[in-house]
Amino acid sequence: MIASEYGSLSWYQLFDKQFEAAEVSARKGMGMSENAEWINTNFALALLFQGKFEDAKAVYLNLKDKPYGEGTYSATFLADFDALEKEGITHPDVEKIRDLLR
Repeated sequence: MIASEYGSLSWYQLFDKQFEAAEVSARKGMGMSENAEWINTNFALALLFQGKFEDAKAVYLNLKDKPYGEGTYSATFLADFDALEKEGITHPDVEKIRDLLR
């Protein structure tokens, strides 16, 4: 349960533009549970928004085709970009990742 809370915290930190803190929270959550793979969705965003493109790209490529929920991680990654952009939060490398996910 604590791992999930760290995952949620990392999501909220992204919306508060606390990208370094979001990375730390995501790492903590993922390190607490084998069932916390979903936190990679926030982890990759935290990396990307800090300009750590290659690290973020590795996460995206590793998970993009893997099943998640009723779809794949790619669908979730793309939806997360949309949610952040709706709040005015974006990064120039988002389009590069979108292209990789499509």
